[in-house]
Amino acid sequence: MDGSGTMAYTWYMSDLTLGDKLSIFFKQIETISDPFRVIDYQDSALLEQMEVETYYKLQNELIEEGLITKP
Repeated sequence: MDGSGTMAYTWYMSDLTLGDKLSIFFKQIETISDPFRVIDYQDSALLEQMEVETYYKLQNELIEEGLITKP
């Protein structure tokens, strides 16, 4: 996130699975590449769209695992 806490930048995204390990470290960076995605948390329409997409993604995961039936 930026200093204001309203902008989030993503350079890499991947699903984690059981057994995956994650290492986090801080590094001084001289140049920054273009981010994969930028989210403005003050943009309510964008947030609503992301919430709906997340809802359907999670719903499909539950259907695939047989935990719920398709509505």
